[in-house]
Amino acid sequence: CTGVMKMGYAMVKPMMDELAAFMDEHGFNSISDFKGHSLQFFRTHAELVEIQAEARAKKKAAHAAKKASEASPASDPGYARESTRTKIQGSIRRRGQSSLDVEDTPAGRYIGSVNKSIERAWQRECILRREHILPGSLSVSFTLDQEGKVTGFRFDSRVQGGAIQEGLTMLAVKNAEIPAMPAEMIETLNSEELEMSLTFYF
Repeated sequence: CTGVMKMGYAMVKPMMDELAAFMDEHGFNSISDFKGHSLQFFRTHAELVEIQAEARAKKKAAHAAKKASEASPASDPGYARESTRTKIQGSIRRRGQSSLDVEDTPAGRYIGSVNKSIERAWQRECILRREHILPGSLSVSFTLDQEGKVTGFRFDSRVQGGAIQEGLTMLAVKNAEIPAMPAEMIETLNSEELEMSLTFYF
């Protein structure tokens, strides 16, 4: 409508000619042949935030892997790789679509229960503060001891969102009712702590 206001109705004829040329070029007989075709490519703002966050996470992981590879002098016979704690990665979404790649073993089921406990606590915090929540994502890492207590916590990255979302996520992780590790989990970890990295999509 702005174009008509600035240039008048005379602009309509060139638009019709250009539309006809476009249809001839692509073999369309009528507008209904391509009307609505672009809808399949539309994305909501929340979906775009998720796509951006996932792309950044993949790029960060690839960079970390490359850096670790370059820092490891594998050809040096005197080099002894330092043991690292097991790290589990996953994601939790407000729509209830969590993602966690674990095996169907006692250790895997324990990790799944940890994820579920944190998801319940996080969803509860989101409901209590829903009027302050904005679309975005937040990645955090934390460690658990054998009693299921959170012994370390850090924010890794945030895409949009705000400080309130950081606060409620930290509360959810620290206050979640996480069970103690079963013997199989302790054995799998070789008595070390469990480190998890979760991305929360608001």
